[in-house]
Amino acid sequence: MRINNLYLALILTVFITGTLDATATLLLNSKVPVSQVFCFIASGVFGKAAFTLSGKMVAYGIIFHYMISYVFTTTWFISFPLFTRLFRNKFVIGTLYGLFTWLIMSFIVIPLSHTPKGTHGMTLYGAGIGMATLVLCIGLPTALMASEYYKNARKVKVEVEKK
Repeated sequence: MRINNLYLALILTVFITGTLDATATLLLNSKVPVSQVFCFIASGVFGKAAFTLSGKMVAYGIIFHYMISYVFTTTWFISFPLFTRLFRNKFVIGTLYGLFTWLIMSFIVIPLSHTPKGTHGMTLYGAGIGMATLVLCIGLPTALMASEYYKNARKVKVEVEKK
């Protein structure tokens, strides 16, 4: 699929990464009710009050989830040309994106949030699952979509210059 509009490419990529990450989270926490997963996300802002399990808190959790996905995906997508100068392989770049996302979420975002304090996957197994999830759901899709977008953008630029 050829998308030449940056904003459309970003929106599509954010939708894909946010949905993949939410799906993976729900599958990995299949014994936890879906509403509770999104209330946990909402608790980052609302603290314990988010666990009232009201529809409003579930909606906030979904919104916050996609907002977080938007920030990471957009940052990685726009920085893709810089990363290609350092690492020529889009799969290496996508893996790095996922690992950077995990590091930022695990050591900055979650500790600064109001979510209930616990290990949050800080066992070796949990950290590995978290990293793999973010590499597969955020990093690689973002790098692949960005690679395709920038390749198409170069083609369009060359075509315009020929005219």
